[in-house]
Amino acid sequence: MSGSVPTSTRPPIRTYGGWRRPMSPGLGALALVPTLGIFVGLIVTLLVATTTSLTAGAICGAVFLLLTAPAVVQIGDRPAWRHLTLRWAWRRARRTGAAVYRSGPLGHLPEEDCRLPGLLARSRVWSARDSYSRPFALIQHPFSNQWTVVLAVNPNGGALISREDRDGRVAHWDTWLAVLGREHGIDQVAVVLDQVPDPGRILRACVDESIAPDAPEFAARMMRDAARVYPTGSAELTAFVAITFSGRKLAVPTGDRVAEEAAELAAREIGTRLPGLSRSLVATGSGEGRPVTADGLATMVRGWYDPAVQVPLAEAAARGWEPGLRWEDAGPVAAQETWDTYRHDSGLSRVLEMTSSPRGTVYDSVLSPMIAPMPGRKRVTLLYRPLPAADAPAALDLQVRAALNRAGRRKGLVHAHDSAEVRAAVQAAQEEATGAGVVSFSMFVTVTVDGDRDGGRPEEDLRAATEAIVRAARSAQVVLRPVAGAQAAAFAAGLGVGIVPVNHSLLPSGVRSGV
Repeated sequence: MSGSVPTSTRPPIRTYGGWRRPMSPGLGALALVPTLGIFVGLIVTLLVATTTSLTAGAICGAVFLLLTAPAVVQIGDRPAWRHLTLRWAWRRARRTGAAVYRSGPLGHLPEEDCRLPGLLARSRVWSARDSYSRPFALIQHPFSNQWTVVLAVNPNGGALISREDRDGRVAHWDTWLAVLGREHGIDQVAVVLDQVPDPGRILRACVDESIAPDAPEFAARMMRDAARVYPTGSAELTAFVAITFSGRKLAVPTGDRVAEEAAELAAREIGTRLPGLSRSLVATGSGEGRPVTADGLATMVRGWYDPAVQVPLAEAAARGWEPGLRWEDAGPVAAQETWDTYRHDSGLSRVLEMTSSPRGTVYDSVLSPMIAPMPGRKRVTLLYRPLPAADAPAALDLQVRAALNRAGRRKGLVHAHDSAEVRAAVQAAQEEATGAGVVSFSMFVTVTVDGDRDGGRPEEDLRAATEAIVRAARSAQVVLRPVAGAQAAAFAAGLGVGIVPVNHSLLPSGVRSGV
């Protein structure tokens, strides 16, 4: 009797990668705008030297070198001019008092509301209903003419899930992001994973509300005992998906006189799309997105700005109580920004930004060390900006030409990094041609500690929390660093309520891509 040894038919473990930072063609490591500036400066210097005198040409050359040095010299992974502008903007903010915020009856605002500070000061929230008649909060950002809806999701995680199911969920998430590039008017999607230490009050409230009045006494007592013992050292994890639409692309008018008309038009346009967008999240493993109401959104943001009330507000929500907070009262009473920290009511926070994504090939669990529960409060925010499908081919062709141009300028042996850039650019263009989407992404991580605890040392607690998340990011092959001189703005962007950072830059996005 003879036979053959069966071979395994299990598919290989799927890996991911190929992320790359967009580049523009330029001289050496310089981008397009500094390269053009250098050539223009050289031409002007030569013209001055030939038409006037060598002395005037030398003076012009010295001025040219002085002006181009900040663009040529690199400090870390940024040109020196960016560090200089950050320092100038920070000193100006301190001098004008923009780094300090006070609201409420004793604040600087004419009204007695606790409005949100900074980039969210002019935002408004409207109550609307989608085509399924579900109420949802519609956030208006008048400065950028953008509208945001927030969906609460319940991701299942990767425990007790087969590898094939995980691969399928990642593929569906990729498809969901690719579809956003074909959805008219979507500017950004923010995914927020928020961790709050739970001393047990939230779980006990949920258990008390879920026990039926006619439940057996033994079963009710067992549930309450389990709720009392289980949450020791645990954390409450919540997840949200915020979708930001462009009012300009949706033809929504701007101006205070037509505010109600604009809100009605935006609610009607977005409300028809919301059921489909929320329903399509089911295949990604996050469950169907549930629109967050205006009261729930104000309660959520208020808890982020004042950690002392976050657990009581969550407990009240678990018991079905409505705190009755308005969007105008969701901000902090007092806030103060430093170079690398942000103090807001009872909390002291530090926001870190991703400067380098994981290199090489990674698995679907690459971010698990960062999102795993750890002591203290933590909020991980992923910002996705889908590129419209009509603009993707031209943008990727430009990236391929830039990568080939950068690799072709080197003499002799081509660097491995340049070869990898060319392969990644070509692969991205090929995948887009077969239906894949093109998405830019970034990440903010916010760590928060109690700032007014009796006998506590919040600065040391914040430093320990920062070191813990930086080590976890290093395990995930992600490089994090504190946001310098813009902690308040980064904190608002990390909330996931519709702030698109590129819209609040001094330079237009087209110019920023070339510098």
